[in-house]
Amino acid sequence: MFLNDAWIRRVDSGWQELLATVKSYPPEELTRPNVIGAWSVKDLLVHISSWETEFLQAMPLILADQRLPRYSTTYGGIDAFNALVQERAKGLPQDEVLRAFAQSHERLVAAIRSLAPALLQGRPRTHQRLARRLRQDTYGHYAEHALELPRWRGANS
Repeated sequence: MFLNDAWIRRVDSGWQELLATVKSYPPEELTRPNVIGAWSVKDLLVHISSWETEFLQAMPLILADQRLPRYSTTYGGIDAFNALVQERAKGLPQDEVLRAFAQSHERLVAAIRSLAPALLQGRPRTHQRLARRLRQDTYGHYAEHALELPRWRGANS
């Protein structure tokens, strides 16, 4: 078993947990604002998809041992990046957001599966950078938001 199998299990487990939480909301509640800050569940899905996409963009740079662009330089910070993503997605139909959410995850899993063992063999620093970024942008991120959704529901029921 190669590390990408373990990574896929972690990513899939976290994603399934988040997905189950999201599916517990009726479709009409997905656009209700102020679930997480000012965001709706739909906005959260856009956010999650954007960070999976960020991992996909970072992965080849990490594998090439290149420095990643800084969000502070490129966007004015992570909060500014998140706001830009939300602004760009404003007005997208719910079904399009749900489809993009599923597709970004499929691309992520395919990219992890495509990692050949030789790419990281004997490269512990690269392995650590990739593993850290994967956790931050995917399963660690899913867990953070999967916990926030039930808290909101409990406080508003």
